[in-house]
Amino acid sequence: MYSILLVDDETMVRRVIQSKIPWEEYGFVISDEAENGLEALEIIQEQNPDVIITDIKMPYMDGLTLVKEIRKIYPEKTVIILSGYDEFTYAQNAIELGISYYVLKPVNKEDIIELLKKIKVNLDKKIQEATDRQKLKQLYDNMIPDMQEQLMNEIYAGKFKEIIAKAVEYNLPIDKDIYITSIVEIEDHTDKLDTLAVRNIVDNYFKEDKTAITSCFKDQATITFFYKVKMDKEQEEPLFIKNTLKKIEDLYQSIYFYTKINCNIGVSKPIYNFADLNIASKQAINALNYKTYYPEQNVLYIGDFEDDTFISLTTKNVDEAVQNLITIVTTGNSNTIDAAVDSLFSKERSLHPLELKSYFFKILTTIITISSELKIAENENTILENFASASEANTIQKIRIYLKDTLHKLNLELKNKRKQSGIAFIEQAQNLIEANYKSPRFGLDTICDKLHLSNAYFSSTFKKETGTAFVKALTETRIKHAKKLLANKDLKTYEIANLVGFTDSNYFSFCFKKITGISPKMYRKSLEQNE
Repeated sequence: MYSILLVDDETMVRRVIQSKIPWEEYGFVISDEAENGLEALEIIQEQNPDVIITDIKMPYMDGLTLVKEIRKIYPEKTVIILSGYDEFTYAQNAIELGISYYVLKPVNKEDIIELLKKIKVNLDKKIQEATDRQKLKQLYDNMIPDMQEQLMNEIYAGKFKEIIAKAVEYNLPIDKDIYITSIVEIEDHTDKLDTLAVRNIVDNYFKEDKTAITSCFKDQATITFFYKVKMDKEQEEPLFIKNTLKKIEDLYQSIYFYTKINCNIGVSKPIYNFADLNIASKQAINALNYKTYYPEQNVLYIGDFEDDTFISLTTKNVDEAVQNLITIVTTGNSNTIDAAVDSLFSKERSLHPLELKSYFFKILTTIITISSELKIAENENTILENFASASEANTIQKIRIYLKDTLHKLNLELKNKRKQSGIAFIEQAQNLIEANYKSPRFGLDTICDKLHLSNAYFSSTFKKETGTAFVKALTETRIKHAKKLLANKDLKTYEIANLVGFTDSNYFSFCFKKITGISPKMYRKSLEQNE
């Protein structure tokens, strides 16, 4: 079923449209409705419906302005415009905005049904083109790796020195100032054709983008974004990060819409040297490990979860097995820790007792370093206090038991630290709302910039921790303060609207009634009656 958002300021019109059409018969369902463009935009950003049906003439934000805003976020979104006979100029503007579906009021049932059929054929065709198994198999069988892609994969593997001359020859972006790498991981990775379907969408999505290069590194679609600083790196870098994360969010939506394949996208922090793309790819892979803690997140930006102290852990002189154990402890759960320890020591059974003890203390030293760098003093002190008892562990079984106990404690400390960090930024966000609600420019982008968090991570975490979406929390705060101001009889309604961050007094009244159940005027009367 394709989801539809119905937008019209007249309740009766919405009811008639909903009741006239047997939507599900034609493959559609009305998933939500809105009374105006502003309300619709909030729903679109949260739910991303497949189709939007919108009236043109509406208060606060009209239909054409809504479409302009939609085109900024989802350029390919299917939009149907509803309009009266006297709005031909509006219709012309709609066509200029790339709207190919236009319905005149009063709405005719047969016209809508015919339109739904056409739209379904078109949407089905788009999905079919992205997932046609026969074509994908043929493409897979005949695909010869491009030289540029091979070189990128060599770089992700840390072999920049060996291929630097070829990198220049094949026009790889080695002279840029900032790079971010993202990796797409399919959750149920059993079908190679699924991998190819995702890769096909990734390649098409970035085909015309001159600031990104795609490849398939270790069977995963990989995208590196790059940027050349024009004037001020400190000002331009945050914007580059934000724009990149927006592209990745849109990419995820496209992948899911066309394929219904569940995937996650890990995103690295910015790096500043093309030769260090192997570090960026490791960060992107590590970001994917945080899916355990944030199951509602599909785009996972490592910068949201780890500060700079984590970076040093990936560059320490420890072997791959110990490094893998570090990753599991910092991102895994009890079962994965136990399995990792068992796996680690099943390979060491043939070691001499002195070699085994040396290897054991190497792991303990690494754990103490982690605790110190992450400022988990309690865990560090516990390990040091028990070092004597640890030295008595002279069999694989004893070492295994001691390590599991120690690593579980460290994992729990990290979880608590991460939880406290999340609570801390929620409190910061709530304080920022209280401090900035008066500004009409204060919104999701502004608060994420102040907190140095991605919009997606902030939005999902804020709602998870508070039970309320950020936009709603901001509006409720504005209305809360408006209620106090309404006690002042000298203030006009439009003045109060401006004082609490609304630029449109009519939209203020709409939001006030939606939250309180009565208009500002009636609320003021109720205050006077209670005096």
